[in-house]
Amino acid sequence: MRTLDAAQTALFALARTAVHEPFRMVLDQEIRRLIADHPDPFAAAAPLLATVPDHRAALLDGLRDLAARDPGALSIQSWRANDSLPDGPVSLAFFSASVAGVLSGLFADLAERDGTYLTSLVKALSNEGVRLSEVGRLDEALAVSERALTHYRDIVDRGGMDVRPDLVSVVNNHALRLAEAGRLREALEVSDEGVRLSRELNRDGDAYLPELAVALNNHAVRLAENDLQEQAMEASEEVLGYYRELVARSRSTYLPGLASALNNHAVRLSENDDDEEALPLSEEALGYYRELVARSRNTYLPDLAMALNNHAVRLVENARPEEARPLTHQAVVLARELSESIPGAHLHDLAQSLVVSGYASVEAGDFRGAVAPLVEAKALLSRLPIPDRALDDMAIGFLRAAFAAAPSGVSGEFRAVAGEEVPEWMRQSAEHD
Repeated sequence: MRTLDAAQTALFALARTAVHEPFRMVLDQEIRRLIADHPDPFAAAAPLLATVPDHRAALLDGLRDLAARDPGALSIQSWRANDSLPDGPVSLAFFSASVAGVLSGLFADLAERDGTYLTSLVKALSNEGVRLSEVGRLDEALAVSERALTHYRDIVDRGGMDVRPDLVSVVNNHALRLAEAGRLREALEVSDEGVRLSRELNRDGDAYLPELAVALNNHAVRLAENDLQEQAMEASEEVLGYYRELVARSRSTYLPGLASALNNHAVRLSENDDDEEALPLSEEALGYYRELVARSRNTYLPDLAMALNNHAVRLVENARPEEARPLTHQAVVLARELSESIPGAHLHDLAQSLVVSGYASVEAGDFRGAVAPLVEAKALLSRLPIPDRALDDMAIGFLRAAFAAAPSGVSGEFRAVAGEEVPEWMRQSAEHD
């Protein structure tokens, strides 16, 4: 028996039967023996089943037995279990977060007894932070990521390891968690550390160019969030060059990175008022994300929704709002699907898509059509755990612009959508670009 699916089936049958007292002792011992004696594939299957409390004890005992016998095999099979989980935040996302938590708990227990497991604990915690973020548990994600970074720095400070690519990702991931929490200055400092470490990895060549590209792409966004636009543009241009080079080496491997770099660079150009130059880049990114969704829908659906919004905004900025509107409708449909699949995790994405839809409608002269998405967006924004004042101000500005252009029609539409008269703040004149 060599396949992971078959191992899961066998272990599940044993664990389910072991719940009954007459069989518990014998079958628990058999579960532990299978995992320790045949780690490939039983040790990879064990974390996937240990999310169920009734099955957990014997499975984790088996993994601990394997740790005592063959630490290398435990590491290989644990990460095989992690790699078998869905990459995207839609399908089985809560299960993936639970498995990541099981692995973190396992390595925390092992690291307490044997410091050689600290490196595995760091990686497990960082991965758990990513998985928790995907299901909208942002406070927990940040706390777990903070633990990963603290352990990593402690190990480095003690001279316990050189810079390693798999651990540089811990730094980059923590910068993302800080940004999600609205701690933008701290996120910038951490992303800068990630770039520095990645450049150190490449000081003797470009063997770790992918790691540098990831770190620099993250850092460019953090720079822009902190209003350091010139530095953000320079970093973004550098990233785009790296990803074009990497795609020339392996298109299937690095196309997601190129799509992200194109999308981000289009935003940087737009912020620099280079709307005409930004448009073909956002169009190229959108095409790649459509291709990636055809390859793996669950993995890339959130990115496609983001790319649709981005390209729609670029079209509006280039005085082509009618072309933008179908894209905004697609983005809203996808963002709503994501929000419904994981309640709470994608509220901000849906609100953003609705604001872009309202923006395109206003610019196209459909002032009544702008009301429903903008009213819904404001309602969603009021439910966010971390307020986005800038996005809320945009929604307010577009509603004011719609009312100023067509007060009678917008008033009627607002009553129909919101069940009340147009509020005073919407009647106030506001400059609208």
